[in-house]
Amino acid sequence: MRILFIVNKIEEGKDGVGDYTLKLAEQFRLHSHETFFLSSSASEKEQRSDAFFVVGNWGWHSISFIMEITDKLKPDWVIVQYVPFAFHKRGFPLWLCALLIRFRFGRVKIAIFFHEIADRFYFPSGKRILSSLLNRIIGNLLYSLSHKSWASIAFYHRYFMINPDLIPIGSNIKLRGVSEKKRVNDIITLSTFGIRNALYFKILIDAAEILVGKDLGFNIKVLGTIPEKEQTISLIASKGLTDHFYFSGFVTEGQIELELISSDIFINLNGADHLGRGGTCLKSGSLAAGFAAGLSVIGFRGDMTDEVLRNGDILLLCDETSGMCLAKKIEMLLTDSSLRNRLQDSAIRFYEKELRWPLIYSRWMLGLTKVN
Repeated sequence: MRILFIVNKIEEGKDGVGDYTLKLAEQFRLHSHETFFLSSSASEKEQRSDAFFVVGNWGWHSISFIMEITDKLKPDWVIVQYVPFAFHKRGFPLWLCALLIRFRFGRVKIAIFFHEIADRFYFPSGKRILSSLLNRIIGNLLYSLSHKSWASIAFYHRYFMINPDLIPIGSNIKLRGVSEKKRVNDIITLSTFGIRNALYFKILIDAAEILVGKDLGFNIKVLGTIPEKEQTISLIASKGLTDHFYFSGFVTEGQIELELISSDIFINLNGADHLGRGGTCLKSGSLAAGFAAGLSVIGFRGDMTDEVLRNGDILLLCDETSGMCLAKKIEMLLTDSSLRNRLQDSAIRFYEKELRWPLIYSRWMLGLTKVN
């Protein structure tokens, strides 16, 4: 099978959807399929490969170039990794609908994975409501034009007239194996990465301040880049927490792997707002990496949280996005080694059952091969 992936960016370690696409393509190649990529930008390494094509900015003007590449490659499938704001700065990629119509006339099979579909409704902002409605209309039009579609979490079903199948996001870090965790001292290590919201990181700082006051031994490794880094480090210093935090800065996949498997607890900082919108869910590659590393996982409950993420069984969920609630969950794991070990075992079992890349590939292939 010959597959052409259309994805916004291919810059390894810098774009989650791009990383997902590369790892999915690797699974296809392991099963003797050919994979090609068409993106708006790519790293120098990818651009040196004949399998990568860079279109520049997306828009109506890019349709002819995309059709030229498609006619040249003659793929069995074109797979779109869809995020509305990746293909149009305001989230309205009507040109993509036109492209799929061209594919349909050319008898090209189209699959779409909806990483995101629409902006949320924010009352009383009429502009945001109209924007979200248009996002949803375009998403449903793309769904109707494709031969096969998926989304990562059940929450996205509320955006569609007909629900796409679900495939959770796999780990964006390749973990070659989980080593037995050996306690060499009383300091337990917490890790987090994939942070996009400075507000949620402040909640972690608040939790750390509470825990230090209880004289509990712990360190927090912050992997990868973070928003508002200078202000965040200054805040940590002002609270006397510098010795408890380690910032890696940008790290390679191999370095993140080593940091994760030497940790004990993973904190997924995808919080929910005051209306419960958001939360920890299976659209997060960093969450999948925490499970893959065999760590006790802490997250936040919100309307996007999947039912399969059972509190106390698979992970610990904070019922509110606050430093106090997060500190309570961390303290439970710091002081109860049996709970910590049980959740580490549960993490590995959950990863093996739901999130392994070979399993994700098999779900993709099941969907593709059902289409005539």
